[in-house]
Amino acid sequence: MADLPIEGGCLCGAIRYELTEAPLHSTICHCRMCQQAAGAAVVPWVTVKIEAFRVTKGELKDYRSSPPASRGFCGNCGTQISFWHEARGEEIDVTLASLDDQDAFPPTRQIFTESRPAYMKGFDADLPGME
Repeated sequence: MADLPIEGGCLCGAIRYELTEAPLHSTICHCRMCQQAAGAAVVPWVTVKIEAFRVTKGELKDYRSSPPASRGFCGNCGTQISFWHEARGEEIDVTLASLDDQDAFPPTRQIFTESRPAYMKGFDADLPGME
């Protein structure tokens, strides 16, 4: 487990943030919306209580990716930092790879594996699915 707070930020450095509490969980998402938002086959996330996530530099741009959800990203470089869903309004997901130490909270599960591309079959097959 990493020492807290733990910091992270975007590619260009315009956005910096910190997590002040350990994540509730760490997950690899295979959903099509995450794939398109990140331009990647998978997106690893850490989920924290919303009050444990604090932007310390810059301001996230907000994109409403679906009626109940929004994604926060850097308006300069486009790095996706967060995902918030109104059904889980007290929590926020933060992109694991945007942490300064992305090994701090290794994923322990996968979700939406039915959207995983064929070339990714077997990727982290030892992680349980959470359909």
